Amino acid sequence: MLADLVDLLDGFAGADLESAVAEIAKEAILKGDAAVDDGYWRKVFANIVPLSKTTPEAIDAIRAWGRERAVPASGQPMASDTEQHRARRSVLV
Repeated sequence: MLADLVDLLDGFAGADLESAVAEIAKEAILKGDAAVDDGYWRKVFANIVPLSKTTPEAIDAIRAWGRERAVPASGQPMASDTEQHRARRSVLV
């Protein structure tokens, strides 16, 4: 199940994860733990389209703003506009 979730979470941000987990928690409270099986988790995560996929231009604008006005915490320069950006993957441990 965990490997399947990792694949479903490609491009998810914290707010996307929060939305999915809130939906799952609500279902668990309303219908009991039986409603929250592996299939339900997959259904909820599959039905959420992350912001990185719905409005990639907004993400690109934020990255451009950051390259001009922010200092990366890593100390490493950020990728230039000509490099292809890949969505970050969320990993659950």
